[in-house]
Amino acid sequence: MVASGASVAQAKEFRLGLITPLPHVWTKAAAEFGKDLGARTGGAHSVNVFPAPRLGNEARRILLLQSGAPDMAFLTIAGVCRTACPTSEPSTRPAWSGLSRMPVRC
Repeated sequence: MVASGASVAQAKEFRLGLITPLPHVWTKAAAEFGKDLGARTGGAHSVNVFPAPRLGNEARRILLLQSGAPDMAFLTIAGVCRTACPTSEPSTRPAWSGLSRMPVRC
């Protein structure tokens, strides 16, 4: 079969990096996400989960994510701010309820 002018969706195995170990709820949720994606796409897509410490610490995972090595990641706000905004200290910010009101100064 040849496609002319239209793009043909290719099956893909997505790589998802986590900072959490196997028994953690994030790792379990990532595995369920992979099962759900496979079921909804008729097996065309899948997710390979990389739990801690397979891809390194959170800063390393962010760098890998920027390079395209993993396709997705579950990250913490603190880890993102430490890597993306090294002069910002998340631990010194007020802990208000609701992310929309959390001051982020990057």
